[in-house]
Amino acid sequence: MTHFTKIMIVGCGNVGSYLANVISLRSRSENDIEELILVDNDLLHEPNFPYLVMNLAEAKSMSFLRNPKVICLKYLLSKIKSKDLNIIYCVCKYPEEKYLLERYLNDCLIIDCRDTDNDLSEFKIKLSQDGKFGNVIINPQNVEINKKNNYVLKSDKYICSLFVSDFCKMLFEDRGDLLNDDNKQYLLDYRRGGKLLLLDR
Repeated sequence: MTHFTKIMIVGCGNVGSYLANVISLRSRSENDIEELILVDNDLLHEPNFPYLVMNLAEAKSMSFLRNPKVICLKYLLSKIKSKDLNIIYCVCKYPEEKYLLERYLNDCLIIDCRDTDNDLSEFKIKLSQDGKFGNVIINPQNVEINKKNNYVLKSDKYICSLFVSDFCKMLFEDRGDLLNDDNKQYLLDYRRGGKLLLLDR
C-alpha cells in the first residue's frame, strides 16, 4: 500500500525512462498514483532518444529533436497511461535549479535515476543499473561516500527493463515497508536470475 500520491523521477535516461514506462503501464490497472513528474535537463539528440521509444519515426516527425528529452518522453507515455495519471515534465538541471520543483513536493516520492559517479543523493531512493546489476539505495543522503562507486554505467536495456519492473514490485507489492528501511542497499543480481541481496552500508 502506497503512502504517496505523486512520484518524481529525476533523470530520464536509461533507468528513469524505463521506470516512467512501468509506472505508466501500472496506472492502467491501479489508480493510487495521481501524478508522475519527469525531471531532466537534456536536449534530445538521436543518440539519447528515450530508451522506451515505441515509434522512432513518429517521434522524429513530431519534431522532438533538439528539444528537451522530457517533452518526448511525456508524449510517448501519454500513449499508454491511464487517463487518471497526470504526467508533468520539468526541464530542470538538478541541483542548480531545484527551486523549480518545490511546488510538486507534497506527498511526493522522489526517485533519483541520474547517472552519477557515486551513490550519494538527497532523495528518498537512488536507483542505478550497470550491466547485470541493479542497485536500490533507501535514504542515500544518510550514506557517507568516501570513494566513487564501482559502476561504469553501461546500459543493458533488457536487464534495465527487468530491474525497474522488479523495483516497482518491491515498492508497490512485496515490501510495503521498503520506504521505512533506514539506510539500506539492495543489489539485484541478474547473473543469478535477479537474486536480491541486502548489502551492509
